[in-house]
Amino acid sequence: MGRGDADKRESTERNQLAAAVPSEVVADYRAGRARNHAINRLMLEWAADGVVDYALIGQDDTAAYGWNIAEARELRRLIDRDGLAARASVYPGTDEVGSLLIAAFACREANFAPRVWPRYSGVDGAFAVTAYEDRPFGELIKAHLGPLGGSLA
Repeated sequence: MGRGDADKRESTERNQLAAAVPSEVVADYRAGRARNHAINRLMLEWAADGVVDYALIGQDDTAAYGWNIAEARELRRLIDRDGLAARASVYPGTDEVGSLLIAAFACREANFAPRVWPRYSGVDGAFAVTAYEDRPFGELIKAHLGPLGGSLA
């Protein structure tokens, strides 16, 4: 079985859970996701058109699998396609987005690009995937530095 493939037990559990959730609840959830994804795509258009200086699209409680991963993959593809790497990013978190945008503004105004040398608690620290995240800790640090114009030292 490849990564992301469900085994028989998982497929059975999924089918049981799907049968327990009313279809109108699923439809409402999917409609909300579609609306939010359309808004995120619009934010990228606005970044491309100069309506906003920087589009920081947050992902809350990400994991390695889920609709959010496919949505984020499409948003990253649009960022790459439209050459928006300096004007937009898909960010692993939501709680800190406001603070990160203020920090990014302050860094730009001060012409400051932070350089960080992480000191992990063990040799595998950069590769650890924490709860509710879709990428290793070292990649999370890079994602936090990106909007600031920062880099690893």
